[in-house]
Amino acid sequence: MTQKTNTPQSNLAAVAGSHLPQPAPANPGAVVPPLVDEREAARILCRAVGSLRRDRLLGQGCRYVKLGAMIRYRPRDIDAWVEQCVVETRQPAA
Repeated sequence: MTQKTNTPQSNLAAVAGSHLPQPAPANPGAVVPPLVDEREAARILCRAVGSLRRDRLLGQGCRYVKLGAMIRYRPRDIDAWVEQCVVETRQPAA
């Protein structure tokens, strides 16, 4: 006699039936990039969280990811934005 495993997914399948869409199989080679929240992004950029929020409201500043109500930043976007802000200075005339 086999013992049935009682997991949330098996309970859902038993209650809802098999007509529900099944999640797509995970891509074993896919790598999800790390994300940082707005407090961590503000710390990295030495800015206030309010400044990042204002930038988002005005459509300025660093690119961000919106996951539902959550705002996250990709480190590569933070790096790219900092590089865009670099100001080249002129060399003094010799």
